Amino acid sequence: MSLHPPIANLVLAAESYRRGRLDEAASYCRRALKKQPGRFDALQLLFGVHFAKGNLPEALTAIRHAVKADPAAPPKPPTVRCGKTTASTAPKNKTAT
Repeated sequence: MSLHPPIANLVLAAESYRRGRLDEAASYCRRALKKQPGRFDALQLLFGVHFAKGNLPEALTAIRHAVKADPAAPPKPPTVRCGKTTASTAPKNKTAT
């Protein structure tokens, strides 16, 4: 059981996602959703995780739940908002080109 509040789980999920640790990011998203079912930002980040893993059925499920949770919020690249700070969570390319 996680002792972190949902926002802490989202920050940890975003950092895990940014570092390419997708399974870890999904776990933190699920922890946040367990405490606050239907939380848009957790569902949106979970969409990004599944999409990055190529798991399109799960990605579609997550984004559908996100749209149901907040129909006015347009889907966009995964972000985590903490107060006035927005941290992009797009995974970094690990290979040099």
